[in-house]
This record gives sequence, structure tokens and C-alpha cells, in this order.
Amino acid sequence: MKIEEMFSLKPALKSRAEVAVNSLEMKLKFRKSKDQTEETDWVHHAELALGKARQALRENDSDEAWNYIHLADEFLIWGLDDAEIPGKASSLRAEGVKINGSRGVAMLKILGEEGANVSKINLQEALAIRNDHYSTKYHKIKLRRSSLLTLSWILSLVVTTGISWIAFLNVCFPTLLNSDTTLPPFWQEAISGLFMGVLGASFSMAYTMTTSSLEVKIPDQIMGAMITLIRLIIGGTASFVALLILRAGMLEDLLSARLLKSHLGFLVIAFIAGFSERWIIQVVQVISREPKKN
Repeated sequence: MKIEEMFSLKPALKSRAEVAVNSLEMKLKFRKSKDQTEETDWVHHAELALGKARQALRENDSDEAWNYIHLADEFLIWGLDDAEIPGKASSLRAEGVKINGSRGVAMLKILGEEGANVSKINLQEALAIRNDHYSTKYHKIKLRRSSLLTLSWILSLVVTTGISWIAFLNVCFPTLLNSDTTLPPFWQEAISGLFMGVLGASFSMAYTMTTSSLEVKIPDQIMGAMITLIRLIIGGTASFVALLILRAGMLEDLLSARLLKSHLGFLVIAFIAGFSERWIIQVVQVISREPKKN
């Protein structure tokens, strides 16, 4: 096994897909043995789909393999005996009940009530809807995984660069950085605040992605991934605004003098500003209110 495969889900996903292909090949062989007539179109298409699934597995593309596995499963519907159709319909009804949203409703509508006559074309349509549901779900997982992977690289880069910057300040300006009475130069705090603001925004996005439901629609997930860069810029901007407010002395009545003079205290405030831009907006709103008349 390759080193990268030790930290990947690909081997497990490939193994599961191979089991599914083997199972369908056995079912197809059984159906062909029961059908004593000449080979029909559904057999040809099922074999073609399973062949493409095998090819996708050889290329380590489990997602593509599952698309053909589902397709072969749909073709196998045409090999069912009349006595097997009610059982298959009941099985799909049970799955339709578990599937939320319009797909589950559509499956139950196509299959009808328990005991109703169901045609093979209806079974195939219901199975196609079920397969589309799971394909869409796995696609959402891939989108979420891609967004989290990108965000993890951003977080790693920001943390590494931020630690290097703080270490540089400790070495070159140890007195300023650790002083409770003297603030570092504005440009130093601006750069430090930028790192912390972006770090706060990245942490906020990672938390949101890991706690939000996968039921979010695909266009909304794509849009969320597209605004990642904008969200980082907003976090950095919020931290800069927080620095301006602190340096202008507008929070002297709210924060202690020690915190106002502490560089590490500002880093915490910059992180909070990046994590929740609404916080810095609320601070600005409080400052901008007209003082009440006595």
C-alpha cells in the first residue's frame, strides 16, 4: 500500500465498489441462467455497464464506478420474474420513506400503495430516483471535502506564517512586544492583526462547514466555497478596523488600560473580529450612536 493511501478513504471506497460489482455480476449470471430465451437487450446493457464499472475501478475512480453500478442495477430490474416484482417494490417503498424531500415523495408516488400493481418501468424509475439521491449525496460530500481541504491548507499557511511573524517580533523587538506600557509600531500591529483576522475567519468557516448539514443544496455549497477568499479578506479588514478603533482610543471606557496597551490582547481582539465580523460591526454601531442628552 502506498503511503498516501494509508491516510485516504480511497482503498475502502474501492473495496466496497468491487463488492457491489461482484454481487451484481453474480445476480446477472443467475438471471441469465433462469432466462432460457435468447440474450435480451437488458442483459447486454447490464454487462456493458458492469464492464465500464470494472474499467473505472482499474483507474481508481470509485465515483465513476458507482455511477455504472447503479446503471447496471437498474437494467437488472428487467430480469425480474412477475413474482419478484412486489417484493422489490416493497423494498423500494421502505427506502423511499427514509429519503427526505421531493425524491422520496416521487418514489412513493411512482410505486403506489402497498399491494398495488407495479410495472418494471416504474420499478426502474423509482430505483433511478433512489440512485440519484445517493449520487447527489456523495457529490455533496466531495464538495464539502474539497472545501475543507482547501481551508485546511489556508489555516496551515496562516498559522505557520503567523507563528514565524510573532517569533520575528520576539527576536527583533522583544521589549516592545512584551511591554505593558509601550505599543509596538502601527505597521507591526497591522500585520499581526491581519494574520489573526484571517485565522479567525478561517476558523469560523471551518467550524461552520463541519457543523452544517449535508442537506444544503449543491449550488449553495458551491457558492459557499466561492466566497471563501472574500470571507478571508473580510476577516483581515475587520481586524484592521479593530486596530484603528483601539488606537483611536474609542474603547477606553469599555476595555481596561492594560488590555488596551497589550499587544497580545490586541491579537485576541483581532481574532475575534475575524471570527465574527458582526462583532466589529456592532462595535462600530455602538461608537457611531449619538450620545443621549442629559
